[in-house]
Amino acid sequence: MKTVIQKLSIPKGSRVLVMSDIHGEPGYLEGALRAAGYGQDDTLILLGDYVEKGPRSLEALRSVMRLCRQGGVYAVMGNNDPWTFQMLETLDGSSAETVFARHCGQLRWFGHSLLQEMFMEQGLELHTAADLLRARGTLLKAYAEEWDFIHGLPTILEAGRYIFVHGGIPHENLNAFQGEDPYRFMKWDAFQEEGLRFDRYVVVGHWPTCLYRTNFHSMDPLVSRTQHIINIDGGCGLKDFGQLNVLMIPDVERENAEYVSYDAMPAATALDSQEASEHSFYIHWGDNAVQILDRQEDFAYVAHQRTGHRLFIPNAFVYPLEDGWETMDYADYQLPIRAGESIKLLLRTSRGVYAKARGICGWYQGRIE
Repeated sequence: MKTVIQKLSIPKGSRVLVMSDIHGEPGYLEGALRAAGYGQDDTLILLGDYVEKGPRSLEALRSVMRLCRQGGVYAVMGNNDPWTFQMLETLDGSSAETVFARHCGQLRWFGHSLLQEMFMEQGLELHTAADLLRARGTLLKAYAEEWDFIHGLPTILEAGRYIFVHGGIPHENLNAFQGEDPYRFMKWDAFQEEGLRFDRYVVVGHWPTCLYRTNFHSMDPLVSRTQHIINIDGGCGLKDFGQLNVLMIPDVERENAEYVSYDAMPAATALDSQEASEHSFYIHWGDNAVQILDRQEDFAYVAHQRTGHRLFIPNAFVYPLEDGWETMDYADYQLPIRAGESIKLLLRTSRGVYAKARGICGWYQGRIE
């Protein structure tokens, strides 16, 4: 594959909606489009990673394919999208064990994989690397249309004052990237921490926005007006309380945008007001190893391994490793809540509700309706 850049000609007055990292959650795609009021006069841009992590990768990919066929919809390739198909094309006896081991890792961490869905849809069994080798030809033939779609996706889109790419770019001279290996632009971890600055806004996904936060737990889009970077990856299909963000650009020639988000968490009305806590401690992936000091009915008292900071975390948020424990993304923040406000219920415990309000996750101690 080679890097392909596509310049879009978007009609004046056409609102542009941008989403990224659907990750096998077609229901979230539908919900996000409803939340944004998506209509035939809108232009829709999708920034990749349509598959893996979530439970319905094939359905999500096919939903994207249907949208692209209707016109006014543009998609780019994410780093997760081509892997399974590329693997099948090059699979042989020496690589089968490695590929099967990766598949098993996907199942262990997420419970799903695109490869597993393919086998199930074709009525095939996948228990060993030999099963993978035997099914190679059948799968390549059965999913040729899906692979052709992914293989034909561009790497970077540009329109007006905006550049759209899954992972990131090192500079704005896009013509210099034509024909390069696209992987560097599709998988750029922590792109917003590179200190790069651009004249146009670069809109990316790939790296969940919660991983950039240092003192609170939020998956809302992250906008840097000094760097001209907007990250919209809300952890859909990947994070326990992930959401699908929709960036809404009313005019690509102007630098203003809003967003809406969708998740499937149950909503409730807060009956009591509460103030935000003055201090909070936030743990997220990559720095989430903990030591359990004590267990209670629904909480664990832990020490954060790197800092030694001690705090209570719900047992439901703590997972065993081969040589210890880790926690999912979590902050012991008390949310600022107004009576009558709608909140999302993430976890009920004996010490209150872990909830989401205005995009931020934290604790609510009041009554709910």
